Amino acid sequence: MKKIKSLIYIIEQISKWSGILFAYLTIPIILIMAYGVFMRYYFHSPVSWTYEISLYLYFIQLVIAGAYGLLYGDHVKMDLFYHRLSQRKKAVIDSITSVGFFFSVGLVLWIGVKQGWSSYVSGERFPTANMFLIWPVKLFIPLSALLLLLQGLTKFIRDIHLAVKGKEI
Repeated sequence: MKKIKSLIYIIEQISKWSGILFAYLTIPIILIMAYGVFMRYYFHSPVSWTYEISLYLYFIQLVIAGAYGLLYGDHVKMDLFYHRLSQRKKAVIDSITSVGFFFSVGLVLWIGVKQGWSSYVSGERFPTANMFLIWPVKLFIPLSALLLLLQGLTKFIRDIHLAVKGKEI
């Protein structure tokens, strides 16, 4: 049990710190957008790359935040009767529904790796005026799925333990 607790702690720290670290992408996003607005309105010289780069950074920030959101229970779920249940019954339901979670996130990981690698090998570019490479952005999809799977594993272990033992790890 001690090794499982250590593993859970490590994974949860990775989820926590990846969320915190990537939250700081907000700063360059704001600066890049402000630069674009400044150039457009004060120098009448629009810069096309600012919107694209800030959009890519926001996408990266959004997908990486999944594990952080799962760690803190921030994901949306349907809650007709769930909130009325005991913690133990919630753990049972969460354990059962985790099958769908693991399948769907595993699928995102598998397809994300294939698509990211294909994009890298082909040198795929966004069909915009700036023609930025796509693969650096696409590779964050499987990375985020991996982080989400790991955090889902810790939640599953905690749910199973609570459902069986009646107490939290």
